[in-house]
Amino acid sequence: MNNAVWQEALKLTQSLKEITGVMKDKIDAGEVEAFLSLIDQRQEIFKQLDQLKNESGIESWIDAAEKEMSQEIQKASREIADTFRYLLQEDQIIRNILEEKRSTVLKKLGEVRRSQRVHETYERGGICGAFIDSRG
Repeated sequence: MNNAVWQEALKLTQSLKEITGVMKDKIDAGEVEAFLSLIDQRQEIFKQLDQLKNESGIESWIDAAEKEMSQEIQKASREIADTFRYLLQEDQIIRNILEEKRSTVLKKLGEVRRSQRVHETYERGGICGAFIDSRG
Protein backbone atom coordinates (compact mmCIF):
# COMPACT_ATOMS: atom_id res chain seq x y z
CA MET A 1 0.00 0.00 0.00
CA ASN A 2 1.14 3.47 -0.80
CA ASN A 3 1.46 5.72 2.24
CA ALA A 4 1.10 8.85 0.03
CA VAL A 5 -2.40 7.76 -0.97
CA TRP A 6 -3.41 7.46 2.66
CA GLN A 7 -1.89 10.83 3.51
CA GLU A 8 -3.84 12.40 0.62
CA ALA A 9 -7.04 10.77 1.90
CA LEU A 10 -6.29 12.05 5.39
CA LYS A 11 -5.78 15.57 4.02
CA LEU A 12 -9.08 15.36 2.12
CA THR A 13 -10.99 14.19 5.20
CA GLN A 14 -9.53 17.07 7.21
CA SER A 15 -10.87 19.41 4.53
CA LEU A 16 -14.28 17.76 4.94
CA LYS A 17 -14.12 18.44 8.67
CA GLU A 18 -13.27 22.11 8.14
CA ILE A 19 -15.97 22.61 5.51
CA THR A 20 -18.57 20.93 7.71
CA GLY A 21 -17.76 23.33 10.56
CA VAL A 22 -18.22 26.29 8.24
CA MET A 23 -21.45 24.76 6.89
CA LYS A 24 -22.88 24.64 10.39
CA ASP A 25 -22.01 28.29 10.96
CA LYS A 26 -23.47 29.37 7.61
CA ILE A 27 -26.79 27.57 7.99
CA ASP A 28 -27.10 28.74 11.59
CA ALA A 29 -26.64 32.31 10.32
CA GLY A 30 -29.20 31.74 7.56
CA GLU A 31 -26.64 32.10 4.75
CA VAL A 32 -28.28 29.57 2.45
CA GLU A 33 -26.30 30.30 -0.73
CA ALA A 34 -22.98 29.91 1.08
CA PHE A 35 -24.27 26.72 2.70
CA LEU A 36 -25.25 25.25 -0.67
CA SER A 37 -21.86 26.14 -2.12
CA LEU A 38 -20.16 24.33 0.76
CA ILE A 39 -22.33 21.26 0.19
CA ASP A 40 -21.09 21.22 -3.41
CA GLN A 41 -17.47 21.52 -2.24
CA ARG A 42 -17.96 18.72 0.22
CA GLN A 43 -19.53 16.49 -2.41
CA GLU A 44 -16.56 17.09 -4.69
CA ILE A 45 -14.17 15.99 -1.93
CA PHE A 46 -16.18 12.80 -1.41
CA LYS A 47 -15.88 12.13 -5.16
CA GLN A 48 -12.11 12.66 -4.93
CA LEU A 49 -11.91 10.22 -2.02
CA ASP A 50 -13.91 7.61 -3.94
CA GLN A 51 -11.74 8.05 -7.03
CA LEU A 52 -8.54 7.81 -4.98
CA LYS A 53 -9.83 4.69 -3.26
CA ASN A 54 -10.84 3.02 -6.53
CA GLU A 55 -7.62 3.92 -8.34
CA SER A 56 -5.51 2.61 -5.45
CA GLY A 57 -7.48 -0.60 -4.97
CA ILE A 58 -8.32 0.25 -1.38
CA GLU A 59 -11.43 -1.49 -0.14
CA SER A 60 -12.18 0.84 2.74
CA TRP A 61 -10.65 3.96 4.25
CA ILE A 62 -11.72 2.93 7.73
CA ASP A 63 -10.73 -0.71 7.81
CA ALA A 64 -6.95 -0.88 7.41
CA ALA A 65 -6.19 -3.22 10.29
CA GLU A 66 -4.39 -5.79 8.14
CA LYS A 67 -1.04 -6.83 9.57
CA GLU A 68 0.89 -6.16 6.35
CA MET A 69 -0.04 -2.47 6.47
CA SER A 70 2.38 -0.05 8.04
CA GLN A 71 1.71 1.66 11.34
CA GLU A 72 1.40 4.97 9.47
CA ILE A 73 -1.36 3.61 7.25
CA GLN A 74 -3.18 2.09 10.21
CA LYS A 75 -2.92 5.43 12.04
CA ALA A 76 -4.21 7.31 8.99
CA SER A 77 -7.10 4.84 8.71
CA ARG A 78 -8.03 5.39 12.37
CA GLU A 79 -7.90 9.17 11.92
CA ILE A 80 -10.06 8.94 8.80
CA ALA A 81 -12.56 6.76 10.68
CA ASP A 82 -12.63 9.26 13.56
CA THR A 83 -13.24 12.09 11.09
CA PHE A 84 -16.10 10.19 9.43
CA ARG A 85 -17.71 9.59 12.84
CA TYR A 86 -17.32 13.29 13.61
CA LEU A 87 -18.92 14.18 10.26
CA LEU A 88 -21.90 11.94 11.03
CA GLN A 89 -22.43 13.74 14.34
CA GLU A 90 -22.06 17.18 12.78
CA ASP A 91 -24.40 16.25 9.93
CA GLN A 92 -27.05 15.33 12.49
CA ILE A 93 -26.62 18.72 14.18
CA ILE A 94 -26.94 20.43 10.79
CA ARG A 95 -30.07 18.41 10.01
CA ASN A 96 -31.56 19.52 13.34
CA ILE A 97 -30.79 23.17 12.58
CA LEU A 98 -32.33 22.80 9.12
CA GLU A 99 -35.44 21.18 10.58
CA GLU A 100 -35.84 24.01 13.10
CA LYS A 101 -35.49 26.58 10.34
CA ARG A 102 -37.95 24.67 8.15
CA SER A 103 -40.47 24.58 10.97
CA THR A 104 -40.10 28.34 11.51
CA VAL A 105 -40.51 29.06 7.81
CA LEU A 106 -43.63 26.87 7.59
CA LYS A 107 -45.14 28.68 10.58
CA LYS A 108 -44.43 32.07 9.01
CA LEU A 109 -45.81 30.86 5.68
CA GLY A 110 -49.02 29.82 7.42
CA GLU A 111 -49.30 33.29 8.95
CA VAL A 112 -48.75 34.94 5.56
CA ARG A 113 -51.40 32.73 3.94
CA ARG A 114 -53.87 33.59 6.70
CA SER A 115 -53.17 37.29 6.22
CA GLN A 116 -53.65 36.95 2.48
CA ARG A 117 -57.04 35.28 2.95
CA VAL A 118 -58.17 38.07 5.29
CA HIS A 119 -56.88 40.68 2.85
CA GLU A 120 -58.72 39.03 -0.06
CA THR A 121 -61.91 38.97 2.00
CA TYR A 122 -61.61 42.71 2.66
CA GLU A 123 -60.86 43.44 -1.02
CA ARG A 124 -63.95 41.54 -2.19
CA GLY A 125 -66.08 43.45 0.27
CA GLY A 126 -67.10 40.31 2.08
CA ILE A 127 -66.99 41.94 5.46
CA CYS A 128 -68.57 45.25 4.46
CA GLY A 129 -66.88 47.41 7.02
CA ALA A 130 -67.53 45.10 9.95
CA PHE A 131 -65.10 45.38 12.78
CA ILE A 132 -63.22 42.15 13.54
CA ASP A 133 -62.41 41.76 17.18
CA SER A 134 -60.05 38.91 17.95
CA ARG A 135 -60.92 39.07 21.65
CA GLY A 136 -64.42 37.93 21.36
